[in-house]
Amino acid sequence: MAKTYNYRYESAEGLLNYITSHNLEKADSILVQVFLGQAGKNQADLIRMAIVNALPKAALIGCSTTYAISHHEIINEVPIISFTTFENTNLSTRVFNLETRMDEQAIVEKISKELITEDTKAIIFLFSHLELNFSHLLQKVHELHPGIAFSGGVAADIPNCRDTIVMNEQAGEEKGMAVASLSGKDLIVHSSVNEQWEDIGRPFIVTKASGKTIYEIDHKKPTSIIRKYLGEDFVARLPQSAIQIPFKKGDEALFIYNVLDHGAIQMSHEIERGEEITFAYANIEKLMEESIKDLKRLNKKPVESIFLYNCLGRKNTLSKYISEELEMMSRIAPVCGFFSNGEIGKRRDEPPRLFAHALTYLAFSESPLSIHKDLKFKYEIPSEIKNLSALTHLINSTSEDINQLRVNIERSESYYRSLFDNNNDFVYSTDLNGIFTSVNASFLKTFGQEEEMVIGKSALKWVEPENHALVRRHFHKAVQGKEQYYELLVNTQNAEKVHFQIKNIPITINGKCVGIYGIGKNMTEQKKVQQEISRLSNYDYDTGLPNRSKFNEVLEEMLHRAKKKKRRLAVIFVDIDRFKIINDTLGHYAGDLMLKELAGRLQGALPNGAYLGRFGSDKFTILLTKDIDDESVVESGSKLLNKVQEPFIYKDKEFFVTASIGIAVYPQDGSETEQLMQNADTALNQVKLHGGNNLLFFSNDMNEDALRRVELESQLRRALDNGEFFLVYQPILDVRNRKVTGFEALIRWEHPQKGLVSPADFIPLAEEMGIIIPIGRWVLETASLQLKELERVGYHDLSMSINVSAQQFQDPSFISEIKETIQKTAISPERLHLELTEGVMIDQSDSTLDRLKTLGEIGVNISIDDFGTGYSSLSYIKHLPFHILKIDRSFIMNLSESSPDFAIVKAIMTMGEGLRLQVIAEGVETSDQLLLLESMNCDFAQGYYIAKPMKASELYQWLPENREMKVKI
Repeated sequence: MAKTYNYRYESAEGLLNYITSHNLEKADSILVQVFLGQAGKNQADLIRMAIVNALPKAALIGCSTTYAISHHEIINEVPIISFTTFENTNLSTRVFNLETRMDEQAIVEKISKELITEDTKAIIFLFSHLELNFSHLLQKVHELHPGIAFSGGVAADIPNCRDTIVMNEQAGEEKGMAVASLSGKDLIVHSSVNEQWEDIGRPFIVTKASGKTIYEIDHKKPTSIIRKYLGEDFVARLPQSAIQIPFKKGDEALFIYNVLDHGAIQMSHEIERGEEITFAYANIEKLMEESIKDLKRLNKKPVESIFLYNCLGRKNTLSKYISEELEMMSRIAPVCGFFSNGEIGKRRDEPPRLFAHALTYLAFSESPLSIHKDLKFKYEIPSEIKNLSALTHLINSTSEDINQLRVNIERSESYYRSLFDNNNDFVYSTDLNGIFTSVNASFLKTFGQEEEMVIGKSALKWVEPENHALVRRHFHKAVQGKEQYYELLVNTQNAEKVHFQIKNIPITINGKCVGIYGIGKNMTEQKKVQQEISRLSNYDYDTGLPNRSKFNEVLEEMLHRAKKKKRRLAVIFVDIDRFKIINDTLGHYAGDLMLKELAGRLQGALPNGAYLGRFGSDKFTILLTKDIDDESVVESGSKLLNKVQEPFIYKDKEFFVTASIGIAVYPQDGSETEQLMQNADTALNQVKLHGGNNLLFFSNDMNEDALRRVELESQLRRALDNGEFFLVYQPILDVRNRKVTGFEALIRWEHPQKGLVSPADFIPLAEEMGIIIPIGRWVLETASLQLKELERVGYHDLSMSINVSAQQFQDPSFISEIKETIQKTAISPERLHLELTEGVMIDQSDSTLDRLKTLGEIGVNISIDDFGTGYSSLSYIKHLPFHILKIDRSFIMNLSESSPDFAIVKAIMTMGEGLRLQVIAEGVETSDQLLLLESMNCDFAQGYYIAKPMKASELYQWLPENREMKVKI
């Protein structure tokens, strides 16, 4: 059990009698707290020695006080000695001289090592003087031992009256600190801090400070600030008066403990320049309310003794309440303590620190059963306190209103200054006579002037004379209350004439104009941006040529002139043939480079008076305006075709493209822009439908063809879903043994109204429309199933050749579709031949090579279809993994020993043999052609001479009789 006895000291003999009469010498653990009152150092030493002699096992701490607490009494004349006995608590004390060279870290380590154990529950600090720097020390001890309760206080220092000391059982120190620790597994400790400060008045900024000393507040002496707001009498009573109204920084109260010469003040805490402080007052009503709540909470806990550290300022302000508070607290448990110049405590989740105008305590018990019941705590707050609180609230609310007004004014002024000083536009103000009253930095920079050379001068001095009337007119309208905008050419400091937009705003006070604000915005960059926007909206980004919109604008203007002067115009559309293959194979970067070069070529080939534009993608538009007749237009078109056909060099390789040209002539082909453009485009489409690489004038018949084409597009989209496609199969013959080794699958379209539609008509259309991929997927699956069916009826060694478009080959799912088809149909991969055009082979990118390699790994054979008609050089042949060359029919149809085609075909045969590639000749229509191919060692042939393409149902009749072909040699 923790039990406290308080003795009012009269003499050493009386002290010994008190100890004996209460059997204190028999206690194994006893903490003695000595509150010295008016006793000086000598008397303190006598008291200390008397206690040590009588109680050699006792732990002792003590300090100088003005008022001590003995249960519910307040004693100020004689020392009070408090004895607290414990049954299972270990006690340790130390005293430190804080003026010695022992550094703070060494003190912390000594406290941790000698005073604190794992069972330590509380630690008490007593400091001799407020000016001692102990805040960091408390925080460091807490960081090492966060679970310990902290309490204590600062001794009551009475300068020029007596020494102020702290002591333990071994010694006393005048500039020091006494520390006691309480440790025990059964020890129960409760602690509390009751401090209630409220800001009052406006905030101040510390403008000069060092350590705990403030030299300037708002650039003024601290005492002059205090005198202005709290009066001369308050300053005269410093530092004692600061206990009632201290400064406050954040949540901490800052007390003045010394006033230095020249108006500087020393504070209870360190402070830095730039920190914000305010005056503070104790919210007495809230302080009392919290005190009652705390007593009620404490009454519900096990408490046997209470150590109390109360503020001296609190006692002076609330003397009646303090007496009531002590009386209520002593009903819970015996109380001892003193009134301090600063209280040590710790709030939940915060480090310990020095509090002010506060009450802190430690409540102890060694038994969890020591709970008091049926105690009632109530204190009726006096009306004068409530009136004081109301008055304080009024003052504070008024202060907040004034402070908010000040903040608003400062913010408004700050906004204005920021807008004025930091504006990139030049800003100025004038009086009603146009005389400058202010200018910003941008104004001075623009005109290269110093401020003193501008203020007081007429604004017209910086305006060209020819613009004076303009400026005066807008100035007078602004004086009348109307905002004005106008543009002005201004001479800057570099003698450069710059366009500015000027805005004049009337300065109005109480409804009356007293001056003018002017804002000058440099429009140079904005005009550049406008020009750039115009360029981007009217010119193509890649080629720099006029775009479609700009071309139409020029055509509209030229048509207007031509109608007046009755002249002819020619509108030409130029489209690059099969340019999509370039993009799909070489990539869009290469395609863009080619388009830029094409634009330059076309521009260089045009006659005088011609206008070139880019219609979009790979299509260009040309307007011819001078000396227009059919002959000159054809001549210009032919030059364009020749320029396009010149080789392109990309990555050290040559590539070739061709173009299609459509022409419409004003006035016979149309008299309006839209009509001429549409008709030229229609002529272009007719050229492309017939293979491209040509030019064609518009005719009315073309419109009918265009309508048929649109209709065909619509029907083609539904053909696959409607089952209108079917396959035919053309045999492929081994030239040496005259035996059929396989078939080429060819797609046909059975239109429900038109009948058979030629593949030459719908395949290019399907590629343009983007539906060639699903059509190709259908062909792959259908032909593979047919090959499997042939195998089922006994033909195990036949192959199936399937055409693959460039779009289908580049499709990300193409490889997986090949694998799925082989797995689904269970055909041997080597019997599947994929025919790719040379257009696919142009691209030797990693992705293309990877696809070809993967196809080879799967086991399928790869053929190059229509060999010899492509756009690439032949250098790629030795680099790409393929198996068969298929000579285009154009080289076979007129083949004879005397024809030029003979040498070409012979060269291809020789090249195929050298590269170990098999060669197929397609388009064989006569026995002579077949015999010639045999003499050249051609491997395979197909054509009408061998057999026409046939439906699947016809295969089963044809194959048994024609598997081996009988031909006379």
